[in-house]
Amino acid sequence: MFGNQSKFRITEPSLEFDPLMQVALRGPEEQLANFTDIEGDIPVLYVSPSQDLEADPIVPMITENGEVSEWDIRTIPATPVLVISQNERLVKVPKNPAARIQTVDSCIQSATPYFSDGANDYYFYTDYFCGGGSIGEGPGGGTSGCDRDQNSNPDKLDRAKFENMTWLNQAEGWLDGTPEVYYILFTGSSQPNLAQLPPKALPILDRSKWKDCGVFSCNPEWVYNINLEMFNWDPQIYGRAVTIRFYEYDPGDSESRQYSISVKDANGNTQTFTQTVNISNNDFDLFGTPIDYCDDVTGLDRKIYTTGRFQFAIKIDG
Repeated sequence: MFGNQSKFRITEPSLEFDPLMQVALRGPEEQLANFTDIEGDIPVLYVSPSQDLEADPIVPMITENGEVSEWDIRTIPATPVLVISQNERLVKVPKNPAARIQTVDSCIQSATPYFSDGANDYYFYTDYFCGGGSIGEGPGGGTSGCDRDQNSNPDKLDRAKFENMTWLNQAEGWLDGTPEVYYILFTGSSQPNLAQLPPKALPILDRSKWKDCGVFSCNPEWVYNINLEMFNWDPQIYGRAVTIRFYEYDPGDSESRQYSISVKDANGNTQTFTQTVNISNNDFDLFGTPIDYCDDVTGLDRKIYTTGRFQFAIKIDG
């Protein structure tokens, strides 16, 4: 099965444990199903980690009667299927110190690997992307009379949703199920270690939480009360405008991408510069948008931001 994909059969004389292999029973309505709910035999789909599903959406399938067939992954099966694919909850990190420089070591330095072999450590996605906790030690607050000046509590990501179903489906298809969304925050700090804060992961939520489906169609749905602590925004440290960029994580090789980022320093002067980020080459870019220090972050009138692909709101607890 993991040898010659075209023949869909085992060609290796022995198989070793692969922590990145995932077996999931996916049912209709894009939900995970329980094996206890299955009666009789079901089809098996195999998604090769090396296959570009956007360019080639046809994957091999073993039918209920054992015949080798094909399936177009753009079609959601009406009955459950067993999907063998790559695990998206684990991130492979090379043990080689030189290679680890390209990873988010600041997030995993205190984490324990889920699994280790001779060449790599495997961390949970939420550990790798700092899934929770506070970033930044600034006291917050200023003197201009903005919402953040009246409250020194940290910024929190309050709610989020995909701009439309197209971006949700492109970011994470039904085969993979739950979106793994994270962001990177770029600041106006003059200190290199604070100019780009470590990535942080949104809580992992079932795919159904991201959409509202009726009889004939689905629409994106707000995920409320995310309550993900971002940072204590001290304008003297981080400047008066930052840029945030969202991604949906998919396993792959490390890749460097460069972006033109606009921020404001502590005096409110706009700066535009190039920032390099190291992400997976399969990560789906949900784009970014600037955030101003004086934007509304309290009450019912808090600002709703959009990147064009992803929407979100930030709050400060009173």
